[in-house]
Amino acid sequence: MVSNVQNAIDVAINCTSGIPIVSQVLPPLQALVKRIASARANTREKRKVLTEIEDLAKSIQSIGNELRSCADALRETTHTAASDPLSSEMSEDIRTLNELTLSIQKRPERGTLAQFVYSEQDSDFLEDVRERISTIRSNLEKLSPVNASYKSALIEAKTHLQRGTRAQILRDLNEWVRDRAPEHHIYVLHGPAGTGKSSIAHALCCHTAGISLGASFFFVRGSIADPSSVFPTLAYQLAYAISDLLAPIAESTRTHLQCGQSQLLDHQIVDLLRAPLEQFTKAVESPLLLVLDGIDECSNSPDGIVQRMMQLVCRLSRDVPLLRILIATRPESYIMDALQYCEQSDIIHFRDLRKEPHTDDDIRSFITTQFQLCSAPGFRLTKKRPDAVELLTQLSDGLFIFANTAVRHLIQHKYMAVAVFDELLESQQSGSSRRLLAGLDTLYAGILRNVFGDFASDNVYMETVIKILTWIALHNSHHLAVDTLQVLRIPPDIAMDVIDRLRSVLIVDGDVTLTTPIRACHASFPQFLTDPARCTDPAFLVDPPSGNAVIAASLLDLLARDNVDSLRGIYGDMPQMWVYANLQWEDHLLQARYTPELGRALRGFVETHMDDWLRHRGGWVHPYARQVSPVDICAKVRRWYEKSGPDDGLVEALDDIIDRRVKELVTEAAQSPDKFHKILDMPRIKSWSTANGYTPLKIKKDE
Repeated sequence: MVSNVQNAIDVAINCTSGIPIVSQVLPPLQALVKRIASARANTREKRKVLTEIEDLAKSIQSIGNELRSCADALRETTHTAASDPLSSEMSEDIRTLNELTLSIQKRPERGTLAQFVYSEQDSDFLEDVRERISTIRSNLEKLSPVNASYKSALIEAKTHLQRGTRAQILRDLNEWVRDRAPEHHIYVLHGPAGTGKSSIAHALCCHTAGISLGASFFFVRGSIADPSSVFPTLAYQLAYAISDLLAPIAESTRTHLQCGQSQLLDHQIVDLLRAPLEQFTKAVESPLLLVLDGIDECSNSPDGIVQRMMQLVCRLSRDVPLLRILIATRPESYIMDALQYCEQSDIIHFRDLRKEPHTDDDIRSFITTQFQLCSAPGFRLTKKRPDAVELLTQLSDGLFIFANTAVRHLIQHKYMAVAVFDELLESQQSGSSRRLLAGLDTLYAGILRNVFGDFASDNVYMETVIKILTWIALHNSHHLAVDTLQVLRIPPDIAMDVIDRLRSVLIVDGDVTLTTPIRACHASFPQFLTDPARCTDPAFLVDPPSGNAVIAASLLDLLARDNVDSLRGIYGDMPQMWVYANLQWEDHLLQARYTPELGRALRGFVETHMDDWLRHRGGWVHPYARQVSPVDICAKVRRWYEKSGPDDGLVEALDDIIDRRVKELVTEAAQSPDKFHKILDMPRIKSWSTANGYTPLKIKKDE
């Protein structure tokens, strides 16, 4: 009603600007109506803010009670209250929340006239309340989770399940999740690359979100692969997915972090998951789903950590009976053995996707649908080759990734689809190998020959092709794009043409531009490129040691630049490749084979800006919270060069840089010990002080 009056007055003012009396009366009336609207808005806002505070109070109050009850005990321990920043911040949050609750409840219930008079004051007060609530919420987020949930943009390649396919599996999984007393609490979907494991897991997350889904973790080889991030991330998601878990997980986090940021998986799962879940499930009866996808893409370093993670997950399922845990993985022996021979194997159900009876029907449906969606007038494949769908279904042999890649390639070359199909059919029939991935490998090889065959004699173009394939196969980030390659002096026009030609094996939507992300549509393509037994064409084979040398040299050349400010964008931000170079240069170098080009690039960085990188100075930043970690990285690089490189004085130069930094840290720690982490930094620095120089990190065998 008020908004209608406002609109009417606005129109009247515009229409009566030339009428003296009316034009004088309407503006004050307009201001009056605006204040009435503001007063009404403040009333609604006050109710909304009170509701938010009440919800937040329920979660935080239990934390406050725990903190107050154990305050005396904490003061008697070696971990004093002053050394526990999370505890201190939480106590302050509780006091702030109490003040907010009292202040807003004491706010007088104003009548209509008072709401009008005090509208601006009420509005300012409510805005201040919102800002303080925002601060409280930010203090609760202490688990540093990774972006690995089913909603993450980083797992886009895992999310494509054709509507209507895998219907029986999804029905079975949904019934299993809902079952209050199932025979098995863990469900393991396994099968080779391309059978649709991740797509099924993602679809189940979508079906159960907001109902029974508690948390999900999708591994991505090379970028989301750290096993130590799994349990904190699951705990973080659970805390915000289920309101009754927010308080116990926040309290468990506070207690857990008192013993250090990085702890063994055994302690993580007990502190962050089992303890709060056991407390939570005492009051509920509904099952709670956790989804873990791509276990085979998790880094198994140190050796055996993935097996240990699986054993702990199985134990958690036994300790918390309401949990339903879906695991999707390739049937790698070390993973399957850990599951099949654990103490809780009786509560695990295994389902082999290669043995599903309706897989061919699903693939046939997928191919048919995609061809029907291709409305281009030039796409005449199914008219010229009526059996194309059936033949592609047979060639797929149960691999959804084969069907998906073949269909994308045919649609990409819609005007030549018949010829491309005939060539694909001939290449598959001529292959003598019947390895599981032989058909997929032949398809990948055929695509590469088809799109780049005309450039075989163009050395400049093919050199760029192999550089881009090297980055696709070996880079550890999802921020690779055409413009990031441009920073490394890869010509953007050639790069865009290469990416456009690779559409059938990459995730590319719309036209290729400088900002188009470069991501493989499936992990099997980068793996194909780096395996000489699968990629038998030397024109496209990526040798990892040589490829890492090329990447490391490019990154080091970038870091050795002096005019780094010229790289900044219009808002002062650095390009993603600069960020990637700071974070990953040593990772690629330590996996590289020595080449003179790499030696030259490393020397250039050592003689220019390695000191800046060590000290986190200027645009050069390292990813490590511990101040001793960059020194350890430089020591690893020194050992690598001593073993692999020539005796040209670079080892001595690295020794000088390491020694200078060690002496600086020893001096700084003596003067300002509070600047250093007591557990992660100080013991190492004290050992350097005692030894009067750098000493490497010693790792016990049981760690």
